[in-house]
Amino acid sequence: MNPYGPPGYGPPPMGMGGMGPPPPDLQSSIGTWFVLSILSIFCCLIGGVIAIIQASAAKSALAQGDYMTAQAKISSAKTWVIVNIVVGVLAVIANVAANMH
Repeated sequence: MNPYGPPGYGPPPMGMGGMGPPPPDLQSSIGTWFVLSILSIFCCLIGGVIAIIQASAAKSALAQGDYMTAQAKISSAKTWVIVNIVVGVLAVIANVAANMH
């Protein structure tokens, strides 16, 4: 029994679901920004949690083959990580400036 329909039919073009392979470097990008989102908790707790949620959603979307959603979610996580790092650096600078005599 052919799971794709009558004889002569094969799997959909570009693999199951017709989605094709993931864009180059998407999986490594998600892994990189996931780790950085975890580290960004030390700069700003709330922003770090949001970045982790976005990066985790990107990993889930990638696992389901939804590459457009994965790309959008990891882009959001990237933005949150960068904002967290900037806020953390500014907080350190402000703290040092406030404690100078």
